[in-house]
Amino acid sequence: MPLVAPLGRVFRGSNYQMTKRCTVITRVLTTEGIVGESYNGDEEGDAQVRLVRTITDTLAPLLEGRDAAMVESCWQAMLPITYDILGDRALAMKAIACVDSALWDAFGKSLAAPLFKIWGGFRDELPIIAIGGYYGITGEELAAETEGYRTLGLAGCKLKVGGATPEEDANRFRIARQAGGDDFVLMADANQGYSLEEAKRFCRLVDGLNLRWFEEPCRWYNDRRAMRDVRLATGVPVAAGQSELSRAGARDLMVEGSIDICNFDASWGGGPTEWRRVAGTAMASLAGLLREKGHEVTGSDQDIYPPMSTQLEKLGITVRSPYRESNVPEDADLVVIGNALSRGNPEVEIVLDRKQRMASLPQVLAEEVIRGHESLVVAGTHGKTTTTSMLAFLLDQAGLDPSFLIGGVPVDFARSYRTSRGKHFVVEGDEYDS
Repeated sequence: MPLVAPLGRVFRGSNYQMTKRCTVITRVLTTEGIVGESYNGDEEGDAQVRLVRTITDTLAPLLEGRDAAMVESCWQAMLPITYDILGDRALAMKAIACVDSALWDAFGKSLAAPLFKIWGGFRDELPIIAIGGYYGITGEELAAETEGYRTLGLAGCKLKVGGATPEEDANRFRIARQAGGDDFVLMADANQGYSLEEAKRFCRLVDGLNLRWFEEPCRWYNDRRAMRDVRLATGVPVAAGQSELSRAGARDLMVEGSIDICNFDASWGGGPTEWRRVAGTAMASLAGLLREKGHEVTGSDQDIYPPMSTQLEKLGITVRSPYRESNVPEDADLVVIGNALSRGNPEVEIVLDRKQRMASLPQVLAEEVIRGHESLVVAGTHGKTTTTSMLAFLLDQAGLDPSFLIGGVPVDFARSYRTSRGKHFVVEGDEYDS
């Protein structure tokens, strides 16, 4: 069901503007009478019509009669609509996201449990921020808007920049900071509006104003290298990922050192099923570490891509795809289950049925790899991959021969892990749910 709501004024970002907000209500009905529902899609006009038609005319027939609880199987059944090179792949992924979100909603309702608990939740509450500071208002109005967010109890605001000069935007950011106070969380979102030099200039101009992160600072055509350069030149944490359509795109942002925060958008990139897979980038590094310790290692994933697929292939580690019961050896001494998997996955179910020994990535890392070393854990909210790489590099250059596990592939080491004889083990922490 498509919905369009007109707005009271024009909301303008760096290179776009909105006069209305749109969404698509997607519902799936199971044979048990459960209705899963989602609100996704921000397309308007012809794009919204095509999105709805893709859901009703293409995806619905693919899923009719399937087991709604097998969400990943349903997701895989929908994926072939993206194979047409002449089709609109981005729109297809958004259509899949609409249905996938509704399927997960139905799954949660069937168990009478919220999804954050089904997925192995860690927190039961999170602070909320606003997206605000759109262009077209005065400085006084911006200050009042920011004060209003505080009155509502919001933790912060993501301020629109990139549509004016860095000097003008820095002044707007300063107004918001003064109105919100020092403990009000402020981010800046350029929506790919600046050149590299403009982005760096903006960072210098707001130095000392506690910019939490800088989202999509640079124009799309060379953004991965440009965002990496912004990070390295200014030290400001960079966020991106919402414009990617798959975990492969999010992974490349991480591996190439482009970002500190990944804000992969489940409503764009195939839904919660794909969104949760973005968290699985550490597993290949653990596989390499265990192989070096003499263990026989095999693995599986729904899909696997370079550079991790290349790294595992060079190590002689077999990775099977897609998920199926036969991938799990009956004589496996230990099954390491990533945090992107949950009940309903065929491999998780067969491990539970067999009562095989299983563990999380952090548990195995502690017991099988780090034990006996002096552990140096880099934790925090921003810059962990960069800081972990720097620490490992400095120890290496000092002749201390450290072992390490990093959530990306550092240029100086050309791989994400290493075991050595040194007493130090450098690990990127605060990253892997258990």
